[in-house]
Order: sequence, then C-alpha cells, then structure tokens
Amino acid sequence: MYWDADPVALLAGPVVRQALAMAGQTPTPDDGGRSQTIVGVDVIVTDMSGARARRHAVVMTQPVDGGGFTTGILQWNHPEDY
Repeated sequence: MYWDADPVALLAGPVVRQALAMAGQTPTPDDGGRSQTIVGVDVIVTDMSGARARRHAVVMTQPVDGGGFTTGILQWNHPEDY
C-alpha cells in the first residue's frame, strides 16, 4: 500500500507511539489522519504448476465514532475482466 502524504503519528503502531513519547513528542489529533481513504490493491499468485490467479480491488476505509474504521470493497475484478 502507498500513502502519498506526511506520516500521521496517531495512526502509528504502539511501538512507534512509545518511541515518540520517549523522544518527548506527543502525537496530536489530526483530522487528515481520520479521513476517508481509497486504495487500489492488485494481487497475482502463481502456484507450483504455473497456474495464475489475478484480482484487482478498490477498497475504501472510513473512520467511525469510537476510533475504529469501516471498510468496503468498491470494485472487484476477476481474471475474465482483464
């Protein structure tokens, strides 16, 4: 996955947050880090016999109250769609 923006400290894992705290930096709320995100995911797998499977998905994540995220698949393409 690719994020084309500055890092959002509030979205960091616990180890990174602890390191920031030890360095005297406290993450502050950032509305940009809680916005809707849409990403494209491409997967190609090949087994030992050489058979291949391809999938492409466009996935959306959106923040919800309580700090979690909801996700949804906006598009899903099977090999015959290529």
